Amino acid sequence: SADPSQGDEAGENTSEATPETVREAKKPAQADAPRERSARDGSFRREPRRPRPPAAPPLLALGHPEGTGRAVTELDGCTEELGALLETAGICTVLDLIYTAPKEHVRVSMAGLDADTVGEEAVLVRGKVLQRTTRFVGGSSRREVVLSLKTGGQVRAVWVTGAPRGWSGWSAGLELALAGVPAESEGGWELVEPEPVGMDGRGSGLLPVYGLEGIDDISVRNLVSVALIETVERLREPLPRQVVERYKLVGLGEALRDAHFPSNASGRGRARLAFDEMLMLQAGIAWRGKARQPGRGISHKILHSFVGDLGSQQDLVLSDVQEVAFSEIRRDLQSHHPMVRLLQGEAGTDKSRVALLSAASIGNGNTQVAWIMPDADAAERRCLFAEGALRSVGISSMLVTGAPGRGPSDAIKRGNSQVVFGTQELLDAQLDWGRLGLVIVEERESYGTVDPAKLVKDGPAPDLLVITDTPIPSSLTLTIFGEYQVTMIGSEGNQSGTFTVFPVSQRADAYAEAREVVEKGGQAYVVFPVGADGDLLGVDDALRYAEALQGDAFPGGRIGVYCSAMSRDERLRVYSDFEQRRIDVLVCTTFIEEAPVVPSATAMVLEHADKNALIRLHRLRGHVGHGNRGGRTIAILSDEPSEEGTLRVERIAEERDGFRIAEMDLQERGLDR
Repeated sequence: SADPSQGDEAGENTSEATPETVREAKKPAQADAPRERSARDGSFRREPRRPRPPAAPPLLALGHPEGTGRAVTELDGCTEELGALLETAGICTVLDLIYTAPKEHVRVSMAGLDADTVGEEAVLVRGKVLQRTTRFVGGSSRREVVLSLKTGGQVRAVWVTGAPRGWSGWSAGLELALAGVPAESEGGWELVEPEPVGMDGRGSGLLPVYGLEGIDDISVRNLVSVALIETVERLREPLPRQVVERYKLVGLGEALRDAHFPSNASGRGRARLAFDEMLMLQAGIAWRGKARQPGRGISHKILHSFVGDLGSQQDLVLSDVQEVAFSEIRRDLQSHHPMVRLLQGEAGTDKSRVALLSAASIGNGNTQVAWIMPDADAAERRCLFAEGALRSVGISSMLVTGAPGRGPSDAIKRGNSQVVFGTQELLDAQLDWGRLGLVIVEERESYGTVDPAKLVKDGPAPDLLVITDTPIPSSLTLTIFGEYQVTMIGSEGNQSGTFTVFPVSQRADAYAEAREVVEKGGQAYVVFPVGADGDLLGVDDALRYAEALQGDAFPGGRIGVYCSAMSRDERLRVYSDFEQRRIDVLVCTTFIEEAPVVPSATAMVLEHADKNALIRLHRLRGHVGHGNRGGRTIAILSDEPSEEGTLRVERIAEERDGFRIAEMDLQERGLDR
């Protein structure tokens, strides 16, 4: 048997183990027992509670009065003068400030400090903080930081006008990046009043440039930095977590920091903010479009006989892609809901032909059609070419230029004309229409001119068909026409036409190309640009020029003149002669782009081509070079073309895709046209 004394010396319990004692030994110790026995007197004492960590401040929504909704003047470093300048720029709150996107980011190049870097150009230095001191001399403070540079050596940075952004968070061992102009001093290299890179000196070499009038960029950067440090950590994420994860977006706070002070050129912050903007825009458009869905429209009876008569009498035969577009429009016209449709396509696809057949299909069914053009001249030209075709099938039309007077208003009320051509003033007049069933709007450069919700006050809403002369950028399609159904008329066949550019010294060679087309039995246009006040070419000048062409460029050719100064009947007669091939060459202005396409006219000479906009050059090219017609567009530059104009013509010669050209035109001229 075992010696009991051995068990006592080992300090072990020698009693026999039972199942109960085994289970008791396996029980976990109560780590958070509120009380424990005192070793001294056997009494119980309460263990002190651990202090709870302070609660995190609540997250705030964008625009909250305690966060981004505060006045920008409440930020540290915003003086009264700076606040007034910011208010002039439309920046009144912290939210306005942090959502003011930089126009660009400039990169400050990193350089080692040597004799070559001394000068007036700022460089980027990066290194670890060796020393950080504040000296008070004569009532003013002088802040200094000594950096050990990655490229070797040391540099001292000095600030005497105030603490740089991020100063309070700097300590020994921290890596900083500063941008400034280096200078030599007694103790080595020195940077006077350098700017910390990023919000607090720990950013990349990309500095935001805001370009606000009267405010230097460093003041804006300092203030934006203060605003971001104070607010972004408390911003509530407005997007659902599933959306952020699905589209791999960065958080809102990180996005704002990256948009102003990016760590690289990936643009993730701007992409997130752009996503938010487009999402809200599309949500608003969808809400607006859905709100109008229950609206009552007119279910039109389609008069196919009129369409057939126009096709046989006026040779208005639709191509396959035009027929697809027309079928979509017919379906909407027959629906009980008001149509809101955008019709667009490549230059030369003759979208106005589809619109004309749409008007004819309901034009004599006790409903009226309002055909809206950008200006009075365009309305007159559209009426000029459409009136005869409509009249041939028994549809009466009327032209109203400007605000309608009493006579036209009464005629419209009585329904004397089924199709009324006019401008925006025709709709703004709030006329008492007999029964307005369809509004056709042709838009040139100013998009979204007609609000579908304001077409009528009472009664069923008319159908709306908007036509653009060329494709418009996708950004405009998503924004201005976001609530529209979109019909595209695609390009049939290859755009096999050519576009050649000649300087004015080679005008004879340019006309030789056009003469070759005419000699083979084709027809040609000679097109002059249009100025702000109308045609640059008067009737007398046009006639003299036509006479010169007949004796030189087109000997023996039949040449006609078409310009706005001619009477309406004379213009119609001349163009009819051109369509019937009684004229070989038509001298005209760019207004010819609104005339019907003449299939046998496959050459166009553009005089002073550099004076036309990108999109107009593309439209004119489409007049002769679309599809498989193999048209020739011959551009002749002015005597002293501008660099911008020459570049514009060269870009058109290289690019044929209308959508890319529309994007280029939007970038060149902007939204305010």
